[in-house]
Parts: sequence; structure tokens; C-alpha cells
Amino acid sequence: MKNPSFLRSFLFVLCSTLLLTSCGEKGKGDIVTRQLTVPAFEGVNLRIVADVVLTEGATQKVEVRGQENIINRLKTAVDNGTWEIEFDNRVSDYDKLTVYVTLPRLRRVVNSGSGSIQGLSTFTTSDLSVNVNGSGNTVLATTATTVDAGISGSGNIELSGSTPSQSVRISGSGSYRGFGLRSDQCEVSISGSGQVEVTANTTLRADIAGSGNVRYKGRPSINATVSGSGRVINSN
Repeated sequence: MKNPSFLRSFLFVLCSTLLLTSCGEKGKGDIVTRQLTVPAFEGVNLRIVADVVLTEGATQKVEVRGQENIINRLKTAVDNGTWEIEFDNRVSDYDKLTVYVTLPRLRRVVNSGSGSIQGLSTFTTSDLSVNVNGSGNTVLATTATTVDAGISGSGNIELSGSTPSQSVRISGSGSYRGFGLRSDQCEVSISGSGQVEVTANTTLRADIAGSGNVRYKGRPSINATVSGSGRVINSN
């Protein structure tokens, strides 16, 4: 049997180590606004708790409002055209952080946490991909050739504008509010209890596994496959 004193010492060191590694830098000081220099990008991936405000403009610009020591922890790396909005070190507690982004073209939006992403402009683009992985919220307006939207978790996406073709996938309990996004062709796939609202003028294909519902506006021809208690509902 091991010495009790040794065990107590070992447990003390272990707990102290875990406590230190679980702590991170805390926000301090007044709220300030700082401009960041970020390489050119056409997409954002929000990986922290923050609010992101997107605006379409001729020249890229990034401003951040928050506590200065927290702003200094933001990475500015761009991966395959997407700015990964995350910290370069562990951060444990901070006041509200808002990231203001102006960019000429938007093609990819990912919300990978519990923050919010909001577009103030109607973004004109070719292919737009919008994803929420978690409990975050994303609200955008677009005029796009195609729109691909996906939710994994309990998050929400709200889109408006117009597109010839849109595809929506939900895995979990999230909701997609797309009555304001006019489309011709629409494909929807739900696995779980997710809720989808779309406007389709020509065709609507729905694949539902679980208790999720697809509500539609427009007069599309409908091809539906339902496994479970989910429904395709006319909301005209």
C-alpha cells in the first residue's frame, strides 16, 4: 500500500496543475475599439463567444470592440480564404466582444460556438455556404447563385434574399428560417427534430428522419421521403 502522505501530495499537485491549466487570461480594462490587419479573406469561422457584424464594401476592414488585452489575443490567420476568429491562448472571462468586418465578397460563413453573426448588407456572390455548429445564431441577406446551409446542434440560421437553388441540412434540433429567401429549387434534409422554413417556386425535395418539419411557401412540385413523425407543411 502506498504511503498516504505521498498520495496526498500527488493529489495536491494534480489538482493544482488542473486548476492552473483550466484558467486563462481574463479581460481587464476599459472597452476600446481597435483595427486589425488581416490577410484578404472571403469567409469567416467564429470559434469564440463574440458578435460578428458583416458588411459588404469595396475595401476589406476589420475592427474589434472589447477589452484591449482580449483583442490582443485574437488570431489573424486566414486558412483557405477563411478567417478563423479565435484566440491564440486560453481566455476564461471577458466583457462583450464585437467584431466588425467589411469585405468585398462573402462566400463562407461558419458559426462554431454560441456567438452570433449578423449581416448588415445584402451580399451578392456566386456560391454561399452558411453553417452553424453548436448553439449560435446567424442572420444574413444574399443574392447568390446557390446557397448551401447546414446546422449541427441547436443553432439557428435566418436567410433572406434570392437564389435559384438552395440546399438545407439539419442534424439535431436547430432551426432554419428561410421564408425570406426566394428560390426556385430547394432540397431539405432533416435528421432529428430540426425545423425548416423555405420558399420554393419550382421544386421541393424533402428527406425527413425523425420529428422535424419542413414548412414551405410557393407552389413547388414536392418529392418527400419521411421516416418518423415529421411533416411537410404548406404555409401559404
